[in-house]
Amino acid sequence: LVVFYERKQCTRRLTTYHLRLTTLWWYCRACSPLPIPNREVKPLMADGTAQQCGRVGSCHILLKAFTFSCKGFFYAHTLSVIQLFNTLLKALVYTIFINFNSMKYLLLTLILLSGSLAFAQQVNVKPVQETDPRFRDRNNTFPLVEIAGDDKTAGMINDYLQKDFLDVKDSSARQGSIFDNVDPSSEDDQRTTLKDISYEVRCNKNKLLSLAISATGCGAYCEDYTTYYSFDIKNGNRLWLDTLLKPEFKHLLLDTLNARKKGLLTKKIAWINDTLKTEETWKSEDDPAYYTDMRRLYQDCIQDEKNDFAFMKFCLCQDQFYVELDRCSAHVNRNLDELDAFGFYFSVSAWKKYFTDYALQLLQ
Repeated sequence: LVVFYERKQCTRRLTTYHLRLTTLWWYCRACSPLPIPNREVKPLMADGTAQQCGRVGSCHILLKAFTFSCKGFFYAHTLSVIQLFNTLLKALVYTIFINFNSMKYLLLTLILLSGSLAFAQQVNVKPVQETDPRFRDRNNTFPLVEIAGDDKTAGMINDYLQKDFLDVKDSSARQGSIFDNVDPSSEDDQRTTLKDISYEVRCNKNKLLSLAISATGCGAYCEDYTTYYSFDIKNGNRLWLDTLLKPEFKHLLLDTLNARKKGLLTKKIAWINDTLKTEETWKSEDDPAYYTDMRRLYQDCIQDEKNDFAFMKFCLCQDQFYVELDRCSAHVNRNLDELDAFGFYFSVSAWKKYFTDYALQLLQ
């Protein structure tokens, strides 16, 4: 298949696209490798000119090339994969009425292309924005996933995100804003207040969609946090670390995570010890008690090694994946924790030999 593609700018908003498809059908039985001996004196096809040994010609047959030209106008500046596929479908219908003999070649082309275009789904993530009418300084922005031609899968992803992060119980029966549950409506409501919700698209390519949604959660006091989501856009399922690594290699990642965490804690404890020995670095008379409590917190935390992937935050992209371990502190002693959560990036190329076949397919 030879595709000739030309883009012409007609006006500021109108662009003309010319697409010409030329299909060559090549057939050969027992062809000798090039160079073909004495091929210069052989005709392209056996034409009966040989006098002694029958029909002589080059062993390949070049059927009549079929050329189809398509000119159309699109209000866009790029020709997407979906538009190309739709154009080929229109060309097939056109061929049925114009040239039936050539239809089989274009049909073959469409079959070959359909295998590669089957999963070329266009995924858009649009913001849903709202300002709390009671608190004008609180602006919330939440992702809304749209998948071209697959509303069901997009709905599954949106339902999951809204239930998990916004505490929306039943999105199908929901009335009003998706942010209704993030802020208590009265002083008697003990739900945690969320504000300043925002998101970032970490990866949107092929069959993989990864998002990072952040917010400020307020209970006794406020603190920021981020939750990571990775989805298989073919079926809408959320991806977890257990689906990424083969079972026999999970311990390698756990050992690496524990070692990196221990290294950071060891360095921090050494710094605390040096600080306690140097009085001139103290900012107040409460510093010795403060750093002593902090050291005890980290000494307890360094003994806590992970033996599974439970409660680990995870985000997968094409070239790297991110794993985050919980911080050492709880909400009540959060002020003692200067390290916060333990987040580590890993190269996909270095770890893909440990990946499951399913994970490798997602990254193709």
